[in-house]
Amino acid sequence: MKLATILLILSFINAAYASQRITTSDVGDIFKFVSEKKGTSGADQILMVYDFDNTLMAMNQDLGSDQWYNWQSDLIKQSKYKDAVAKTRGELFDIHYKIFTLSKMHLVQPEIPLVVKDIQNMKIKSIILTSRGPGLRYDLELEMEETGMNFRESSIGPLGGYAGSFLPQGLDSPREISFADGIVMGSGQNKGKILKAILKKTDAQFKTIIFLDDTLKNIENMENEFKDQVDLYTFYYTREEANVKRFEKDKTQAIKQWKKLKPAIESFR
Repeated sequence: MKLATILLILSFINAAYASQRITTSDVGDIFKFVSEKKGTSGADQILMVYDFDNTLMAMNQDLGSDQWYNWQSDLIKQSKYKDAVAKTRGELFDIHYKIFTLSKMHLVQPEIPLVVKDIQNMKIKSIILTSRGPGLRYDLELEMEETGMNFRESSIGPLGGYAGSFLPQGLDSPREISFADGIVMGSGQNKGKILKAILKKTDAQFKTIIFLDDTLKNIENMENEFKDQVDLYTFYYTREEANVKRFEKDKTQAIKQWKKLKPAIESFR
């Protein structure tokens, strides 16, 4: 087969898949978009994937927030321990878990549970893909329960998911993740690769994937992994962006909050 013919065939294959990144600060835009896609793709061909932290819910204080954890991780990587709460990744995981246990969260937008439920009522498969590790599942589920959100019935794979944790396929040096009741605890790994591993494990296939996340890196990883494989629509959700930028400029409050909470954390066994 001539090279020109091969290239022409490949161009048609690539053109068969749509890809679009949309920036929004309103989950109402997600509902409108999903409603339109249901009409063109069919509900059974759509998978809706939500991030959790700073997307569905956010911490009530800077301490323990997504942006705080990323800052602390960077301090450890750079061996800058002056404001670090831990010296190793394992110690940070442990402290983060304790902060979650002692803290509360709030909905990023009050209408989020209704939007999630309305999309589920369209018979569209819906799951959460969070960077949190399996050890934080219980606290995440407690927070969700208070809002009325539930992904058990809208999930993919066997009802209830899989017991315990497991190593995902397709990653170099993978860390254990878990998938139960529609919630993937991804342990801070590439979300595109984690979703692909979950789809393979559940033997689920979709023509269209819609992904909502507040972090560009996660969106880019998803785009890189699924490019030219499905119709992929990523939503860069900026509702918490002002709080993140405020934290990045001034971490004084988080440092004070840690000093106040540290005795309770250290006594937490």
